[in-house]
Amino acid sequence: MTKDPTQQDEKLYQLSPIGKVVQLRISWHHVYRISLVLSLLALPAQTLLAASDPVTESTPADIPRLDCVIEPSDIVDIGSAVPGVVERLEGDRNDLIEKGAMLAQLESSVERATLELSRERASLTTTLELRRESARFGHLTRQRSESLLKTAAISRHELDSVESETRIAELQVRQELDNRHIASLELLRDEAVLERRTIRSPIDGVVVELFKSVGEYIDDEPLLRIAQLNPLHVEVIVSVDYLGRIVPGMQAEVTPSIPGAQNYLATVERVDRISDAASGTYGVRLRLENPDYSVPAGLRCQVTFVAPEESAEVEVVASEQLEQEVVENTEQMVPSTQPDSDSASQPLPDDAVSAAPVLNAVAPESAGTGCISLGPFDDDSEANEWLKLLQQRSFSSRVRSIEVPGERDFLILAKAQSNTGELMERLQKASIEDRFLIRKGLYKGRVSLGVYSRTTSAQARQRSLAQRGFATEIVSRSQPVSSYWIDVTMSPGNQLPQEFSLLPVSASIDPTICSALLAGH
Repeated sequence: MTKDPTQQDEKLYQLSPIGKVVQLRISWHHVYRISLVLSLLALPAQTLLAASDPVTESTPADIPRLDCVIEPSDIVDIGSAVPGVVERLEGDRNDLIEKGAMLAQLESSVERATLELSRERASLTTTLELRRESARFGHLTRQRSESLLKTAAISRHELDSVESETRIAELQVRQELDNRHIASLELLRDEAVLERRTIRSPIDGVVVELFKSVGEYIDDEPLLRIAQLNPLHVEVIVSVDYLGRIVPGMQAEVTPSIPGAQNYLATVERVDRISDAASGTYGVRLRLENPDYSVPAGLRCQVTFVAPEESAEVEVVASEQLEQEVVENTEQMVPSTQPDSDSASQPLPDDAVSAAPVLNAVAPESAGTGCISLGPFDDDSEANEWLKLLQQRSFSSRVRSIEVPGERDFLILAKAQSNTGELMERLQKASIEDRFLIRKGLYKGRVSLGVYSRTTSAQARQRSLAQRGFATEIVSRSQPVSSYWIDVTMSPGNQLPQEFSLLPVSASIDPTICSALLAGH
């Protein structure tokens, strides 16, 4: 009778690896599975290698062009730690916000009064001086009593009473020192309570939406929404057929799905470990650096993954082409003895003499209508001179201004209080000369105690003032600086006039997204 290979009857087998006898208890089912594995191992090695070739030879070039979405790397709904009425708003929609900048201030009259009371209590020294004087008098009385005891002028009981009173006076001095320490801690607590009513930005970003206005009550709902646009996240949905071919650190070219858009290089940051069984896909996230906010978020795009060696070759070729074009343009910059009649009739900016060559932008026939951006220019008058030249040559162009953060400094402000005159008197008594009462602007009515270019210097100054009993705060300031660009629409086969080879040294010609087409989308 033939036994079923799956039957669970067990037999005892003896194996002897390396001279040792090992007993294994296995079933007929296990024997069947082991025989199947041995039969697979008996296959020719070339057959197994041939089956593994498609996986080992897969490259990013095998992955097709995929659809994607460009999104902010973070979107934060800013709320308040405490409820209250909005007293002041510092940001509006589309404003650039730095991390730590004040966004809103809640009504805080009671908290300011409490803070002022704590500050005054922490600065009072009358009680401490009284206790010290009492202790000093107690020491003198004890010394006199000890002298009188030697002459039997007073009893021992009277001396013990004097010593006890002196000890009590010393303990009262220690008690007052403890009270002053507690008052300083209460001052820190009240400063923290007031600071909680100041809403600050946790990230660098752009204000997307305001949910509240000045005068409205806020409790557990958000006040405004901020989106972080540097870096950007590029979200891609990939078929499981390419599972394992996309790894973190791989680079890809991202092209926004709008006419005239240029390619941007992004890096794979995240690859989902769990796929969606229903759709047979998994997610990939790429990181796209956007320091100048030139790439808008919320656009559809297409992504093409490239191998590391391919991206390196592209960069080398682009660098060589750039060097060659710069050399050619430099040769074209040699002045001729006969000036061109067309170019001589047009006025040039005053700094054209100290110019450097740049690349001539040409719209290829196959590319259709595209856009380029010339700049930056330091002032609008210079940009308008070049704009007139373009408009005379029938180019569709316009001047665009951009505000970028300038140099940053750190302003030290005394904590806000109702009686500013009294604060100025205290500063004068403490021989603090670098004090200034701000009479207009954002910090009107506040007392400035210095401006520093480095954070460490401002913090050292703040600690020095705190040791002398003055509570302060450090405000980071950055004055915006305007730069001007000229956006030009390029027709197929068209190129800039020859005069644009004399752009200023700081200017460049960059491809950009056509603003009119972008507005239409």
